[in-house]
Amino acid sequence: MDFQEALTLPEDVELTPVKELPADIRAKVQCSVDSYVISRPRSRTQSTIVDPEGAALLTEFRSSMTIYEAVTRYSKLKKKDPNKIMELAFPLLMNFKNWNILVPSNSEQAKPIQPSFPEGYQFNELELDKCIQLVEDSEIYQAKDKEGNLVALKIMRTCHNNKINQVYEWETTILKHLDGTFTPKYITSGVTENRSYIVMELCSGEHVSRVAKRFRELPIKESRNKLLELCKKIVSAYVHLHTNNVIHGDVHQGNLLFEEEGSLKVIDFGLGRLEGTDKDFYQPFCGGHLFYSSPEYTKHEQITPSERKATFASEQYSLAAMLYFLIIGEHYQKFSFDRNELFRQIREETMLSFTEYGQEPWPEMEEILKKSLHKEPAGRFPSMAHLAKQLNQVRVDTESFIPIEKETIEKTEYVDFNPAHNFLDNILKRIDTPSESLFAVTAGMPLPLCSTHSGMNGIAYALYRIASIQGDAHLLALSDRWLHKTIASMGESNAFYTNTNQLTPEVLGRVSPFHTPSGIYMVQALISHAMGDFVTQQSALDKFVMTSSVPCDNLDLTLGKASTLLSCSILMDTTHDNKLLNNSSLLALGDTILQSLWEKLNRYPTIRDCPEMKYLGIAHGWAGVMYATMRWCQSTCKPIPNFIPVRLRELAELGEPTGRGLRWKSILSDQEIPYNYMSGWCNGTAGMVHLWTLAHQMIKEKTYLDLAEKSAWNVWEEPAEIIGLCCGHAGQAYSLLNLYKHTGEEIWLQRAQELMLKGVHTATSNPQELPNSLFRGEIGLAVLIADLAKPESACMPLFEVEGWRDQS
Repeated sequence: MDFQEALTLPEDVELTPVKELPADIRAKVQCSVDSYVISRPRSRTQSTIVDPEGAALLTEFRSSMTIYEAVTRYSKLKKKDPNKIMELAFPLLMNFKNWNILVPSNSEQAKPIQPSFPEGYQFNELELDKCIQLVEDSEIYQAKDKEGNLVALKIMRTCHNNKINQVYEWETTILKHLDGTFTPKYITSGVTENRSYIVMELCSGEHVSRVAKRFRELPIKESRNKLLELCKKIVSAYVHLHTNNVIHGDVHQGNLLFEEEGSLKVIDFGLGRLEGTDKDFYQPFCGGHLFYSSPEYTKHEQITPSERKATFASEQYSLAAMLYFLIIGEHYQKFSFDRNELFRQIREETMLSFTEYGQEPWPEMEEILKKSLHKEPAGRFPSMAHLAKQLNQVRVDTESFIPIEKETIEKTEYVDFNPAHNFLDNILKRIDTPSESLFAVTAGMPLPLCSTHSGMNGIAYALYRIASIQGDAHLLALSDRWLHKTIASMGESNAFYTNTNQLTPEVLGRVSPFHTPSGIYMVQALISHAMGDFVTQQSALDKFVMTSSVPCDNLDLTLGKASTLLSCSILMDTTHDNKLLNNSSLLALGDTILQSLWEKLNRYPTIRDCPEMKYLGIAHGWAGVMYATMRWCQSTCKPIPNFIPVRLRELAELGEPTGRGLRWKSILSDQEIPYNYMSGWCNGTAGMVHLWTLAHQMIKEKTYLDLAEKSAWNVWEEPAEIIGLCCGHAGQAYSLLNLYKHTGEEIWLQRAQELMLKGVHTATSNPQELPNSLFRGEIGLAVLIADLAKPESACMPLFEVEGWRDQS
């Protein structure tokens, strides 16, 4: 390593705290909670974990400098011996340079990995529609030829790279050699400006991982039959490859596309090999998913480079490992994320039976997979064709099947809700006495004491909702006691903001009812209305208007003006046809906010081209502002403004097909952003369900109902791993409940119930960081459980219509 070479950490390299990873991933990572995940989206470099010291040293390279300069600066900052730091850090820095995490400052590698060509670009005789895949060395575009036919263009990114040129030449040779039955049909290839490219058939199928997940959720007999047929098609594709002397070399679900008519395509032959050729081309190492590596590959430290390439036998092993995962949804071993331990497991540990994952046994299938997963190549089937022959003899014997609970939730009349009822009872016992101590025990996570989102006011609201659902006067009185405890604590320094978690006015703003005093007066108005105390309700309404009438530049639904507009709508419903209440100031506030919101938004370009507002979802983006606008029109019986359908159409056009549904990016960006597709309420498709059903209800166009259903499918197919209203099971369940109320289709109610039960299981199995938070903890889940007892009148807390206009 050249210590005088200026290096940089590219701006698209991300350092993510491990504690921010999803809970299921965090549980599998063997490291301290203060460690960091280092990754570069779109690169082929795998994410890696470093301790806080390594991450701090790495961030020195955000500015171009030599290793000597970085170590010197870091040592001075930490008051440590630079020689000692250099000795300890040298192996780490060398790895980062080898992995292209640290790159020469003036090199092409230092630039963000972005598409080379804009939409509409003319490449030879092709018009490029959009970039559909992008990694550091290759780009794939959907394009049109001069006849208007859709094709795929795969083009090299880095010029003068002989290794990548060889990969393209090799893939071209393989595609020409094959007939396109199970692979993209070859069209043409060449070199333009020293960049190799291939034009081929555009394959637009669905990744088999999503198809298999959908099949696994069916009743057991149907599930096994469909999974068996899927496995047969996959193996048949590889029989075709091997019969033609082609080794794919890159087995994983992302390279298998299942098309609508039932055909299957194997894609990406950049690591492929054509056995028996006399051409002296580059011979690649075996690629694919590390979990699918063969035992012989994991010995690569002890074998020569020529032996590391994929073989027919190693590909059979990798394929069997993938088939196991497609059938069960888990790997054939409970693998570690530590590379050395993972490789040891592959070499030494045998396949787990289906029953060890709580699945029904499938003896014939398990025996076939076990043979293909033999540690020694000679112990596997002689060829892929022999494997296919055995697979064709497998039958689905359902007589011995005992239905598994997760398969029967949708299909049986009886579902055990006792765990949910017990959970709700335990929550009500916990909050039976108003006390600040419930929030003092949240170690390391001090939260604003009085906030609606995560503090005492959230509990007051939750009790009010449960009391309203159950008609329980005792719970309504208890909600009022919690409210008065909250009001008495409003003067505390941590009532609404805490510096410890950077929950400051600059972050949370000064108007949102979720986070500021206006929320307390909103909840007071709701409780007073339920009690029939209209004097107190009027006072609370006036205080709500007063505390909400402060300047605010933020527009969104959880921190900005739209949050106040939505709350105005909820409160307007409580004043409907009540001559004892004066709602004129509330009406004026809502109208003023609506006007100021759209005076600004109507100056913005289309949503696709709007840098001023890149968020798309309910909590922080366009969906939330439009939802609040329509709710205000609904509560005040005003017509929908003409610009709303226009903006709804712009948002709809940004939906991307996935599985049986649609999804939207959380943040609209050409760059790849981790976790940018979500299925929760705040930034994902659960929130979109509410938007589209409301649009269908008020504008009466069927397109909106279709969008709502496709959003709900994405919610169902990508369930959360956490429990909360914001981005967990509870918020997802409310979205499916919303669709059930809108369509009357019982299946969506059943799916909402299943998500609720998943949330209960998660909450009772794992301690929650914020158990007493309405939006992020167990309190919101408890309200959902109560709501599911009367699903026709269920409403997501502080978001959906509570039904007061109907009752009046």
